[in-house]
Amino acid sequence: MADSDICEISGRFFLDPERNMPFQKILKSIKRIIIAFVFWDIVYQVFYLLSGTYDRMNWKGILTQAISGPYHFWYLLMIVCMYAITPFLRKITENKRLMEYFIILFFLFELLNGYGTELPVIGSTIAEILTKTNFHFALGYSGYYILGYYIYKYSIPKRFEGLLYGLAVVLIVAASVATIRQSLIEGANNEWYTEYLKPNIIIVATAIYTVFMKRISKHQFSEVMIKWVTRLSEYSFGIYLIHALVIELMGLAGLTPVMVNAFVMHPVIVLLAFAISSIMVWLLRMIPCVGKKIT
Repeated sequence: MADSDICEISGRFFLDPERNMPFQKILKSIKRIIIAFVFWDIVYQVFYLLSGTYDRMNWKGILTQAISGPYHFWYLLMIVCMYAITPFLRKITENKRLMEYFIILFFLFELLNGYGTELPVIGSTIAEILTKTNFHFALGYSGYYILGYYIYKYSIPKRFEGLLYGLAVVLIVAASVATIRQSLIEGANNEWYTEYLKPNIIIVATAIYTVFMKRISKHQFSEVMIKWVTRLSEYSFGIYLIHALVIELMGLAGLTPVMVNAFVMHPVIVLLAFAISSIMVWLLRMIPCVGKKIT
């Protein structure tokens, strides 16, 4: 599941006015993320030093990398910011109309930022206006955060729900084709069409979250399945922290997407990384006092 979906899930729990959310609980959640960030950042930095990743980097580059953490730790920094403004956003989620207004602003301005500035003739004008207005209130991941609670709280008419799923499928195909085409033209991986705050990704993430919240969650699963899903949910944070390191180690061992056939190896590597990360988290959580705090 994409990080944008995880942000929506956080909104479902933290922004519900009916759930007691004292400031101490928010601070406790922030503290947990900071502890995990610091611990695993040290682990990653040691790995980068030993593996030679930093061999051609000066001390300023190494220091910057050490402070910001590995590439996927941007999410931890982002979610800390979301938790920090949670008391303010909860005032918005108390009112349905305010939420809808916020979500409309979120999508409209991300549409202008994501694609409006690229339009021929008027794109530069839109970019200049956005720069001068310096509008940030409803931008970024706070939109996903509030959207997650809104979808959880209010039902979507079935005709619109079906339209959402159909549009998401079309956008997934379109983004995939555009990404492959642009990557071939540039001779390098291009992720412009799949950035998390692109309007098409907002719609796709919303569709994925909706189908899980409104459809899959309503299914009567067996007790065994519920047990496994619950356990994986407990491990998900730790898996996210560790998986990049596992993939790096697999790469050093020669397990790469191009070693045989990319279409075959990509799913194999994903499944292996998930399995190994899950086992590592299971073992780490057995460490008394510390294990659960770092996973």
